[in-house]
Amino acid sequence: MSSKLPGFPTTIRYVSYRQTVEEYSALGKEIFLAKPEECPYCRKPGESCLIGHGFYSRYAFSLTGFVRIFIRVLKCKRTRRYVSLHPSFLLPYHQYLFSMVLEALRSRILDGRTMTESLRLAAGATGNGDPGADRPVYQHLQGWLGSLRTRGGVWVGLLGSFLQSFGELFVSPRPDEHAGNSSAAVLALFDRCVAASGLTSEAFHAQLFNRYGSSPFAALRSVPRTPP
Repeated sequence: MSSKLPGFPTTIRYVSYRQTVEEYSALGKEIFLAKPEECPYCRKPGESCLIGHGFYSRYAFSLTGFVRIFIRVLKCKRTRRYVSLHPSFLLPYHQYLFSMVLEALRSRILDGRTMTESLRLAAGATGNGDPGADRPVYQHLQGWLGSLRTRGGVWVGLLGSFLQSFGELFVSPRPDEHAGNSSAAVLALFDRCVAASGLTSEAFHAQLFNRYGSSPFAALRSVPRTPP
């Protein structure tokens, strides 16, 4: 199921959103998400710099099936470049909700369940087909697992820095300490950061992505960038 994407590149900014994807969808283009405090391009205050530039549609896969939602687009008045505002329940470029992906990864990495069992647990049995038997979903989970294995060491360090900024103790692991198990270390550190920040998992993930332009759960090919 395809989405109508904008015909121009945008920078993704996540906004904490506490309601469900179904509630978000029901609002259509009447949805309100606050502008970023700062424009990611010119670094001026977002309220005065960023202006509305319409919407584009995409689909999200929830426990009730595919849901169509609208993504608000803003335009920087100074650079004429674009920002898209994503609610925190989403992941970039994927239709599966962040909560579903996180649950599937925990089930596979921490509990040792099979790939199919992890997908079924995360997505649940719905009338929209068995997600555990859906080959594209299965391949996506493989991609997320591979992303964690490949960049796990980088994210251990970045999440450790977050912990220290919250006043929590973090001892940098030895190079061999998490050999072959960096994925579990990332999940454990992510949960510690969520607890220390007082945010929800979705809200902290949004903060992480906005800072680095990536996340350990986004399965993006790009490496985390240094925050401004």
